[in-house]
Amino acid sequence: MIEGELIDLSRHGVRLRTKIRLSQQESITVRLRDDKAAVDLAIPGTVRWQRPEQDGTWSLGCALARQVDWETLGELFLGNVLVMDDPAAETLEARSDEGPSTS
Repeated sequence: MIEGELIDLSRHGVRLRTKIRLSQQESITVRLRDDKAAVDLAIPGTVRWQRPEQDGTWSLGCALARQVDWETLGELFLGNVLVMDDPAAETLEARSDEGPSTS
């Protein structure tokens, strides 16, 4: 299991920050867990791109195998796990420091 920080979430994909590099096309499972909000979500996906960050971590873009449904997104907002930075934006930002796990 590799832990990471959720940076952006859309219905179709995620952007993560991890300490190790994953390969493009690598199959992963993104697990978003927040005990305070009673959220435990696991969705398979594929790494589409990666780039090194200045702090030595890796930024990864991953396509999800299935869409995140609207009800789940609503629960993440109500639990303050996600906040919308720009109301016109289609991506959501994670507010929790508890990042997803990838495996």
